[in-house]
Amino acid sequence: MNLKLLIIFSMLCITGKIYPTVINQNPFANKFFTGAFNGPPKNELTQKRVNEIADAGIDIIITGGDKKYLSTFLNYAEKTDVKVIPIGGPWRAMINDTNSQISLETVKKITANYSKKTAFMAYGVYDEPAADLYPRLAECSKMIIKADPKHPPLINLLPSYGSPIQLGAPN
Repeated sequence: MNLKLLIIFSMLCITGKIYPTVINQNPFANKFFTGAFNGPPKNELTQKRVNEIADAGIDIIITGGDKKYLSTFLNYAEKTDVKVIPIGGPWRAMINDTNSQISLETVKKITANYSKKTAFMAYGVYDEPAADLYPRLAECSKMIIKADPKHPPLINLLPSYGSPIQLGAPN
């Protein structure tokens, strides 16, 4: 099993414990998923390709991409059983800008782009952050839950073999 998927699935279990207000509507509760990282390249993103992904038994695609790509992907995925977790994008920029406050208004604008899409599963907020970003990630996650309690925020942590330099901490 892909280590990143194992980490995500572990985080999904933790999400249910940390955020009791979300658990009743948690799309991950009592389900087993087969996931994949990255959707098709832009030039191959078609309904046929997304149908092929669904036919292959993939339930979840965790992918990055610009707003247009993700919107198109979500529209195609809505016609299948594939769920999409967009990762990074506007969240990463907001988290990395440590000189500005994270506003609920901004978070609501971002969540509005996704929350009504039936193929949307969760907010992939950040992939493998260093420890110094944890306070901002916690702040952002709390605001995501306020803005859209039906879709949990997900943060992939660094694996146990992450170096102290990557972790930004001794262990």
